[in-house]
Amino acid sequence: PYGEAEGRTFLAMAASRRAGIVYALTLRESDTFVGCAGLNTTDRGLELGYWIGEPYWKRGYATEAAHALVDLAFQRTSIQVLHASTRVINPASRRVIHKCGFQYAGQGMLNSIVAGQVPVERYRLDRKTWNSLRNWIHY
Repeated sequence: PYGEAEGRTFLAMAASRRAGIVYALTLRESDTFVGCAGLNTTDRGLELGYWIGEPYWKRGYATEAAHALVDLAFQRTSIQVLHASTRVINPASRRVIHKCGFQYAGQGMLNSIVAGQVPVERYRLDRKTWNSLRNWIHY
């Protein structure tokens, strides 16, 4: 989990990026900041990412944001594949990815602001699968 310092570092990095988008996630009723989610260009292609502040875990915010960004990626770009990575020790993030229809694509390493180089599981969602899911799943 990010502390305040790590959150500020992430936001500064997001503001300096030129490729991709990052959204602040807030509660509609109060504008309370709960986390961030975005689409970033990586060496593999466009990648979904998100983090939610610990006080807001297990409320569906990551899933809601991920679904919206997956739809945005496929509706507004011509990409054929969207990527995502989760830390191997984060089963909650893995559940979010699975709910969006991503399929396991292997393992790798990722640089974490909090922990340095960490092992991750990589996932992918292709346009054909997304289209078929959109035809029968209503979030």
